[in-house]
Formats: sequence, structure tokens, C-alpha cells
Amino acid sequence: DYKSLNLFVNVAEGDVLAEKLPATLGENGCDVLGQTLLPKKGKEAALPMGKNTRIEENRLIATQSGHILLSGGKLSVVPVIELKADVDLSTGNIDFTGNVIVGGSVQQGFSVKAGGNVEIRGSVSGGSVEGKNITVCHGIQGMNSGKIKAEENINARYIENGVVEAGGDVVINDAILHSRVSAGGRILVEGRRGVVAGGHLMAGGESSLHAGGTHLAPVTVLEVGIDPVVKDEYRRIRDEHQKMNQM
Repeated sequence: DYKSLNLFVNVAEGDVLAEKLPATLGENGCDVLGQTLLPKKGKEAALPMGKNTRIEENRLIATQSGHILLSGGKLSVVPVIELKADVDLSTGNIDFTGNVIVGGSVQQGFSVKAGGNVEIRGSVSGGSVEGKNITVCHGIQGMNSGKIKAEENINARYIENGVVEAGGDVVINDAILHSRVSAGGRILVEGRRGVVAGGHLMAGGESSLHAGGTHLAPVTVLEVGIDPVVKDEYRRIRDEHQKMNQM
């Protein structure tokens, strides 16, 4: 599996990172003449204590969740993963408990999952992203394959052919084109254009945009006032109820 490279090892607060064994005297040896050679006493090893770690009874313990970094002979726990390039075959998929910063883009078929916030300084080009708050500095190109899902808010320049879900607000700085966007809070399409063309927008709160729909695009559907999650749950229960009545 070329997408699961496991370049980052996740640890939780309280996990044991290393354990020091006591030095021993060693065992007797012999030389080529069969004479006994006495062993040297072993040297006491030092635990490689780095940032966000503590020593407890000859064990090195993580003091917070993150990923392990070995540098300069020290083991540290880092709460943020920062990639300078794209998420692609060179990195594989990213699955992390903390915050993730991607200096490039998330390429098609790859995913970023974070327990914290996700910042993508490039774009999402057919990839999938999950996190608490998600910021995409450029745009989201779903390519009818990727999905963006945030527990809270999503900010991006534009969305095109994408599927986007947020528990809070979705704030877009240019346009939403042929996409399915749902938000438990508001959907705000700002900027100079502020256009929504095609697709389906569902907001539990309000939707704000400059222009909606165009004669050159398929039908544009806008729904407000009902949390999409609650609506989907209602439909699921209704369908189950109908099936039970037909039995």
C-alpha cells in the first residue's frame, strides 16, 4: 500500500517511549590461549529525554499527545505535523491526533485526517480532508472524488465539484460551483463575485451570497433553517419506519 507509509508515529499522553535497563557486569570470556578474560562493567545508559517528555522510574513518558521525533539523540513529542510539500506518494496519507499544516496541496486519492486543525497552504485537488477547523488557502477541487469534513468551520477561496460538510460555518472567498455543501451554521460566499452556480447548499443557519444560479448551469438548490445532520437523521428514521410498516 503505497499510500500508507507510516512516516509519523502517533503517541498519546502517558505512553512509554523508551525504557532503560540497568547496566550489568557481563559474562567472562576467553582469549585464543583459553585464558579467562574478565568482563568490563556496563555503562549506565541515559534516557533520550526531549521536549514534552518526562522520566519516571527508568522510563521515558510522553507528557502530551503528538508524534515522535528523534533528533540529536533526543526523543521528543511534537503536537504538530508540518509538511513543506504536497500530500502525495512521497508522504502517503496523513492520520494524526493533533494539528496538521500542509505547505503544498492534497493530491487526488490522498487523505489528511487530524484530531486538531488542518491548514492547507495550497489546494485540495481530489483529495479528502477531515479535521476540527479546516483552512484551504487556495481552493477545493473535488474532482467528484474528494470530500472535506470539519467538526467546526471551513474556510477556502472556492469550491468546485466538491462535497463539503461542516458542523459550524463554511466561509468561501469567491465562488461555489457545482458542489454539495452542508453546514450546521452559516454558508457565507464573500469576495468580489460571491457566486453560487449549480449544486446543493444546506445551512442550519443562514446563507449569504451575491448571486445564486445561472442560465448556463444546472439547477441551484439553496436550503436554510434546518441542520443538515438533523435532516439526514430524520430521513433515516422515516425510511426505517416505512420499512417496518411494510413488513
